[in-house]
Amino acid sequence: MTDPADPFLAPERTTVDLLVAADFAEVVNGKLYVMGAAWETFRPPVYPAVMRLAIALAVRVPYLDAGVPHRITLTLMDADGAELVRVDGNLETARPPDSRGDPILVPLAVNAQVEIAGPRSLEIVARVDDGPARRYPIRALLPRG
Repeated sequence: MTDPADPFLAPERTTVDLLVAADFAEVVNGKLYVMGAAWETFRPPVYPAVMRLAIALAVRVPYLDAGVPHRITLTLMDADGAELVRVDGNLETARPPDSRGDPILVPLAVNAQVEIAGPRSLEIVARVDDGPARRYPIRALLPRG
């Protein structure tokens, strides 16, 4: 039986552990570097406007799921369900040689520029296979003034 309060115990399935919007993100040597992170409001001076968006995420792969191919889907959607950005990818990771049954954390980063026509509610949705979606809201607001 696993203790859900212990972050080091393997989850039952591969899941998105971290999801955040940022100005820029990249993965270097297995580490996720993120700049201008954890914002949820976009307020340009005029619309239409280009939103610079980085999506930083980390996928936790249970030890027994290593070597199994997984499908990752990232979308930026508006409140009507229209997809503004969609990224589909495959993930398969090997067990580290020194692993003793520990889950593997896989960092990922996507950078995009998205044209936003006007104020609206947006949402980043990340999903592995047919598992539960991890969601991150963004509000595109009217210019100040």
